[in-house]
Amino acid sequence: MYHYGHTIKEYREQKGITQAELAEKWVKSDGSAGVGVEYVSSIETGRKGIADQKVLRALCDILDIPLWKLGLSEYNPFEPDIHSVRSGYLYPEMLDAIEGLIRTCWHVRRTQPLPVLLGTISYLSGLTSRVTQSVGSSSDRRLLNLQAQVLRLEAITAGNLKKYDKALELDYKMLEIARETDDKATLALAYLAIGTELDRRGKHSEAITYLEQGRDVSFRSSKPIMTLMNAYLARAYASSHDTERFLRTIDVAEGLARDLNGTYGNGTDYVYHRLTGVLGEKSYGLITLNMPDASLEVCEDIEKEMEKDNNWWLHAWLPLDYAHAYMSKNDIDGAVKAGIDFYNRASTLQAPHAIDRVVKLVNEMKEGGYGNIKTVQEFEAMVKQL
Repeated sequence: MYHYGHTIKEYREQKGITQAELAEKWVKSDGSAGVGVEYVSSIETGRKGIADQKVLRALCDILDIPLWKLGLSEYNPFEPDIHSVRSGYLYPEMLDAIEGLIRTCWHVRRTQPLPVLLGTISYLSGLTSRVTQSVGSSSDRRLLNLQAQVLRLEAITAGNLKKYDKALELDYKMLEIARETDDKATLALAYLAIGTELDRRGKHSEAITYLEQGRDVSFRSSKPIMTLMNAYLARAYASSHDTERFLRTIDVAEGLARDLNGTYGNGTDYVYHRLTGVLGEKSYGLITLNMPDASLEVCEDIEKEMEKDNNWWLHAWLPLDYAHAYMSKNDIDGAVKAGIDFYNRASTLQAPHAIDRVVKLVNEMKEGGYGNIKTVQEFEAMVKQL
């Protein structure tokens, strides 16, 4: 007996997506993303059904299933005008909608846990795919640049899910589009994405090469792009223990951000990285270069700026810098207290990458010779509950 699960399984397998991968992208009725693998299996085998049209339409977006295959019409009561894209009448409006959703995704990333962001990005990806299919193969420069920005968001979330190879794959796809459009902002951001991911892998020399390319391109772009590129290039210099170039480059980034007088991070050229973000890279670099007192001073500046920026994501990560700074000063009680703050905030983020860093912090404390201290042991027992 036929049921929707047959079609969902067929198109999932055509796209080469596992049940686990579909489970992560699955958009629920409340708009959030993520279900259990067993739930996907029960849908595909017909043990459970789907009554919500929004969920069915989201699956069509994710798996590129023709709407009629799931008994749906081209007319979407939730988006009554989207079918008109095929005729071209609403094409500019749909691009505006995609751009607006990209901005929304960045706002969600700053203010909401990861599952909410995954749901928003899944919807955005589906909408972008449907618009692209509706107009056919397009060389429209604006659409291509929007596709690049969607890839950038998908790569960032892949990294947060600890899917680092997938993140880098998406970053390289973004670079392909950027080279095709020759949009300087998009090109710089693609180099930034690749360089940042390589730096995270410990490939600092290769990372610097990409980030310096992005910095050079940014000279022909805008001040927000230049600021962002210098901030992350400085981080890579710190990772490679190049103190002189780190200090010089992070000063350039901070100076540019302050010169923009509150407009840095307002979305110009898809830059949503605020002054607090620049200071965050500065704090990281100072810790990496064994300057804990200077890092603690920067952390205090971040706390003051945080109220203006409403950057909940950075707020969650900030205690990790405190913990590392206190460890460098042999203040293990301060480090554990900051570590517990990070543990609590990382749990709220629901991001596997952040949780992994909590575990790494505990291991760093033990490797530093603090494993026999009671507060460290208590912290380790707490983390094991994750």
